[in-house]
Order: sequence, then structure tokens, then C-alpha cells
Amino acid sequence: MNIKSVCVIGALILATGFSRAQASTLDASTDNSSDPSVSVLYSQSTYVKGNAGNVTTLETPGAGELFLTLTDLDFPTQFASLDFSLSSSSTALTGLADPGTLQLSVTGPTTLYADVFASAQGKCDVGLYNLTATFLGNASPVPLPGSGTLLSGALLFLLAGVYRRRVAGVFRHRGSCLSTAWRLRRTAGIAIS
Repeated sequence: MNIKSVCVIGALILATGFSRAQASTLDASTDNSSDPSVSVLYSQSTYVKGNAGNVTTLETPGAGELFLTLTDLDFPTQFASLDFSLSSSSTALTGLADPGTLQLSVTGPTTLYADVFASAQGKCDVGLYNLTATFLGNASPVPLPGSGTLLSGALLFLLAGVYRRRVAGVFRHRGSCLSTAWRLRRTAGIAIS
């Protein structure tokens, strides 16, 4: 390796190390094809300068469990205070005094409001937090009587086919032996009675 290629590689490493940082929001409605009963209702990081309050509307699709996670991302420092409350259109349901996870049972389709109150601290007086709402729907049970009947019928059908093949194989084998014996006796001139 010559000195020119080393300089080019070093320049590429330095250029990637000093790239400009950018932030973006990810779409919360991700595809959960492995488990359709789990859905992310909301997931977003929020930048706060000074003191701020943020209200997020959450629509639960049906009965199930709602998990709300509030995370202080410690950027650049921790918040002086980070509070969370959850309410419906008529009443306040519950809250968190610090970052953490809250689990709530929901009996049907509901509109809820997540309120986050943040107070930044430090030299810059800024902070970053993340709120994620995940819904785990109640899975409908699989009807076992219909499945059991179908499974037992298929097993009986397979066993009947195996039995039929074995019985047919025994007679086919005997028939081939008899026909071979018949041919041998006929070619030897032995009378068959």
C-alpha cells in the first residue's frame, strides 16, 4: 500500500467522522406481521427547551393492555423534572412522577390523552425524552372442538390408507409368488391341480 492510498483512506475516515448530525421522526405504525395483536400506537422523541408540556392523543382499537413508556434520554443532561399523566375525555386516570413504564387494561375502543410535562436543566437548558405507547390486543381463542374433529378425521384417513396399502401389499406379494410358481410348473410340464 502506497502513501497516496493511505491518505485517501484517512481522508474518508475523517470525512465520515465529522458529518453533520440530523434528526428525524420514525413512523410509529410499524408492520408487526409476526404478531398482529401487538401495535405501536405512538413512538416519538421530543426536544424540550426550558419548560414544556406536550399532549398526545392515543386511540386504542379494542380491548387489551396499553403499555406507556416514558424515557429520559439524558441529552445533554437529565431533566430537572419529567412528569406524565394519562386521562380520558372525562377523567384523569393515572400518572407517573418519574420516567418509567405504565400498564393499563382497556375494555374497548377508547380515546386517551397522554400529557408529558418536562423541565430542562443545565447550561443549555435543553433535554430530550421519548414516549412510546404499545397496545397488546386480546387474542381471540381458537375453537378446539372443530380443530380436534378435523385433526382426528385426518389421522383416521391416514391410518386407513396405511392399512389398505399393507393388506394390498400382502395379497400382491402372494399373487406374484403364485404366478411365479404357476409359470415354473407350466414350463416344466407339471400338471397343476
